[in-house]
This record gives sequence, structure tokens and C-alpha cells, in this order.
Amino acid sequence: MIDVLTSLRAALADAPLDFPAPGHADALIERDQLIDQIDDYLIPRLGRLDAPLLVVVAGSTGSGKSTVVNSIVGRNVSEAGVLRPTTRAPVLVCHPDDESWFGGEDGLLSDLPRSTGSVPQAGTLHIATEPTMVPGLALLDAPDIDSVETENHERAAQLMGAADLWLFTTTASRYADAVPWDYLTMGRERGTRLAIILNRIPPGATDEVAGHLQAMLRSHQLGDVRVFPVEATQELIDGRLPDLTELGGYIRTLASDAAARREMVAATLRGALDSIPRRIDSIAGRIIAQIDGAELLKRISERRYAEALAQIELALGTGTVLRREVLDRWQEFIGAGEVMRSVQAGIGRLRDRMKSVLTGEPPPDREVQGALESGIESIVLAAADDAALDVAERWRGTDVGANLDLHGLDRAST
Repeated sequence: MIDVLTSLRAALADAPLDFPAPGHADALIERDQLIDQIDDYLIPRLGRLDAPLLVVVAGSTGSGKSTVVNSIVGRNVSEAGVLRPTTRAPVLVCHPDDESWFGGEDGLLSDLPRSTGSVPQAGTLHIATEPTMVPGLALLDAPDIDSVETENHERAAQLMGAADLWLFTTTASRYADAVPWDYLTMGRERGTRLAIILNRIPPGATDEVAGHLQAMLRSHQLGDVRVFPVEATQELIDGRLPDLTELGGYIRTLASDAAARREMVAATLRGALDSIPRRIDSIAGRIIAQIDGAELLKRISERRYAEALAQIELALGTGTVLRREVLDRWQEFIGAGEVMRSVQAGIGRLRDRMKSVLTGEPPPDREVQGALESGIESIVLAAADDAALDVAERWRGTDVGANLDLHGLDRAST
């Protein structure tokens, strides 16, 4: 299986997705996310089935991800706040005995450099160890999925792709936002195990708000996702929620029950592997659309330049491109028969050379040649410019060409 995934990953990396057709950006994201999941989850997890269960805590800005992580751990391992370091460096917390699983030399998120110590370093995956954590379980506080910085939400998507379980945090005022549902739908399509923390529920509104969220989950084919409500009545103690009984019990069960962890890992692996054919079909469809789009533009170009070539041939055949003073000579040149030209060639060249020497004037054939060259150049450039302008306009009138940068392509090259 690992060999098959390795070959698939190489094929995806070589996939021809360079043509900027409609949907090009989405095609690149879809391809890159599948490559990331193969690199960061499928191959490492298949090679190390006994590695700790990785729970990625993800969500929107200000949804309380770091507070939840700190509350589960029982110590402030991930600083909370608007300018928290997870904006720049995700934080992974695990038992000291599990730290070697996340060293970064190979396997999980190997493209991210590691940092340790008390302060996360920007651009790293910060590893924090905590002796009170049960071995076999790791929590990862991810950057905001709706960050205004592209790098941050792309990193969040990558980290989520490496998870055995998404612990998705949202609030009573933001659970219906579009961005979280995009990610939840993506998780469902990938077969990832999901759970939701519904944070900051107004006092007494738990049944109403949680009920509405569960109804939305069912309408998105996510009815089996577990919801953990947290009312806003709780005051933080040292930056942590004092009562996460239900969620804490869920996490402790995962931490202490090896069979439950294995079942969750197996379910997420199956879901991720089962999602690959559909995702490959989608990427292949985008590649075919790009090829079809490029072929359409090619046909438009070939037809129009064939018309331009026919116009050039017609103009050269009639001699209409020349000035009047040399037109007669042009007609003589093209109108004379092959036999007469052959007979006259030797005598004509001798006469013209003698005249050139005596008068200093160029021979008439050179005069005609200069006129020919000037006239041919003018007609060719004019026809090519018209064709280039017309092709650019026709390309812009197609879906595939509407967004192309055609600067400089609407005139002939010289």
C-alpha cells in the first residue's frame, strides 16, 4: 500500500495543471491537499500504526482553541489571545515518552522544522511535553482556519490533513459561518473522524443552540458528529475552563483505551483511503478540462492564421502589394513563361551588369527585388497583426481564455 501511495504521489506531483484555465487555482489546491495528506498522514500512519493518536484542535479566529487545549492538558502550554503564537507556530503537546514520534526527521509533517522550549518560534511546529498527558495521545493547536494570512489557513488545512481526529471549536455566535462548514464538509469527504466543541453558549440556551447545530450537522450528512457544549457561565481560572467534564471524559477514554485509539485510527485511515478515487477523478477531470481548453484556443489560433496565410498568398499572387511604378515589372516577372525566362536570363544579366557599371544605377531586377521585399514585408506584417488581434479577441470570448493575460499577444512578433 505504501508503494502504491508513493507512486500516486509522484504522479500527482507531475500532473499537468499549469494551464491557467477556469478552476486552475482550485485544481492546484485539491492536488496539493491530497499530496500533503499522503505525505503527512497516510504514508507515516500506515508505516507506524502504533504512533500516538493525533487530535488536531482547529477552528475560527477567537473560538477558544488554545483555551480548550490548555484546559484539557491542565497547564498553559499554548498561549491564548488575539496575537497568540499559534498564529505563527502551531503547538503540539504530548507525553515526554511520545516526543520521539514527532521529531520531524521523517513521517508526520516532516516539512515543518521543530522548536521546543517555552516560546514557539515562527514557522515551526512547536513541541511541548507534559508529564500529566497520558501516553498515546497528542493534541495539536492549529492556526485559525479563517486567518487573513494565506499561509496560516493553508497551514491549518495541512495540519488537519495529518489528524486522526479533528476537534473542531466554534462559538454560539459563529457556528453557522460558511468557512467552518467548508472544512467540516471536507473532513466528511475525507472520512476523518470529527467532534465539535460549541463554546460560549449563553446561559440557559444550550438545548436550543446545540439542537440547532445538530440539525445543521444532519443536513450536511454529519449527524454522527459528537457535539460538546460549553456555556459562557464558566469563568476562566488561570486562563483555563474549570469544567470540561464531558469533553474531558471523551479525551480520557481515548487516552486510556488502546483499542478505542486503534479503532479511531483505522476508521480515519479507511476514510482517507476510500476518498482517494473520488479525489483523483476530480483532479483528472480538471486536467481534462485544461487540455480541452488549450485545444480550443489552439484551434481558434490555427484557423485564423490559416486565413491570414491565404490572404498573404492572394496578395502576392496578384501583386497588389507593390507600388505602381514597379507593378508592371512585377507582372512581367510573374507573367513570363518558364521557357522565355530561361532563354532571356543569361543575356539579361549581362546587359544589366554593363548598364550598372556605365551608369551607376542598380540593375532592374535588384530594383524589383527591393520593392518586392518591402511590399512582402508590409503585407505579411499587416496580415499577422490582424490575425493576432483577432485571435486575442476570440480567445477572450471563451471561458478558458477570458482570464488569460494576453498582453503582447494581440500583435505579431517582429
